[in-house]
Amino acid sequence: MSAHAINDRRHGQTTLAHFFFAFVRGPCKLLSSGAWGERCRLAKFGGECIHSDFHICEDAGRMGNHVASELPKSCDVENLWLCERASVVMAKFSVLLFLREQWTVLVVTGTNVGLGFEAAVHLAKLKPKRLLLTTRDEAKCKQAKQDVEQCSVTNNIEAWPLELGSFDSVRKFADRIESEGFPINAFIANASIATFTYAKTQDGWETTLQVNYLSTALLSILMLPHLIKSTTASDTARLVIVASDAHFRANKLKGVANWPSILGKLNDEEYCTASVMKNRYELSKLLQVMFVREPASRLPNPTPVSVTSINPGFCHSRLTRSVESNLVMKLMVHVGKALLARTTEMGSRALMHPAVEPSERDRHGRYMSCVEVAEESDYALSEEGKEISRRLWEETIEILAKIDPRVNQIISQHLLAR
Repeated sequence: MSAHAINDRRHGQTTLAHFFFAFVRGPCKLLSSGAWGERCRLAKFGGECIHSDFHICEDAGRMGNHVASELPKSCDVENLWLCERASVVMAKFSVLLFLREQWTVLVVTGTNVGLGFEAAVHLAKLKPKRLLLTTRDEAKCKQAKQDVEQCSVTNNIEAWPLELGSFDSVRKFADRIESEGFPINAFIANASIATFTYAKTQDGWETTLQVNYLSTALLSILMLPHLIKSTTASDTARLVIVASDAHFRANKLKGVANWPSILGKLNDEEYCTASVMKNRYELSKLLQVMFVREPASRLPNPTPVSVTSINPGFCHSRLTRSVESNLVMKLMVHVGKALLARTTEMGSRALMHPAVEPSERDRHGRYMSCVEVAEESDYALSEEGKEISRRLWEETIEILAKIDPRVNQIISQHLLAR
């Protein structure tokens, strides 16, 4: 298991070293995913110094003094060594790749603040044909569009409302995509919430369970035909679901084999005690990781869509705002962020990487942490975890098909039976 996925197998919890290595190593490899995809560049660790004649590559041992001597003085070369496999080579500019990226259509959900906003700014700088942002309402859409345009100096941006706490909103978003008929090259499902409080949506589901899992799953399935439409022989569409290494800390579902319905039990108010809800965000991220494996294993080979779950790491963001209403939790979160959290911009690069970098089929169906393919938690990889994944998929499709009849049509048309 790689350093950024260290798991304390004795206790089933992520160790402090997990966060440390994720923080230190994470951003390095992502430096190669700057503007224009493979257009090569050199950027200092976590900084803004960019030199377009260089890029970071994965081959070890090529970084020498003759290369370092050519770097601009403003670059902090020493920091590059934090990435143990980083090296610097001369770059070649690809005209075909540059032109291809001018015709891409990219979609990011949850873009008014945090990781989604910073990822949208990065993607806007690629100058895609169309960049579609989503926020919860029209007012936030207008503000997000304006903010991203100002930061990226581009105007090919749209913002549509999407409230994942409402299945009706998800359906309307999918209807609008379908009516306009445009293909999608990359879809980043970023929107999530974290709360300790049990509350139900208007659809009757516990809020975190619906927003982080059910609506994300519904949206992912409804976007599949539009992603497949954009796929070519040389370029596979990408579906990126923003999970988290928090899934390592998800509690085991005790007695799950005897539950008639996993999702039904997780939605039950009597089951959702205070201790259960304190672990609800972590569990929702485990469900996302498990979900990704199922459609990925059912898509044809070679796959027309690369489906990936990613961990951006522990970042400064507003995700924790609802749990900070408790004074003790607020203090713990602030101390944790001060000691361990990377910047929001730095974390956003992890969202951008699988959406634009090559070798997308190598990442298909996998979990990525700090822009490297990594192992999921022991629980997710266990036989019990695999059985839960299978049951979750069947339950999820049954539930979502009642919400939107297109679900069964898409499953039968684009996914293989197992």
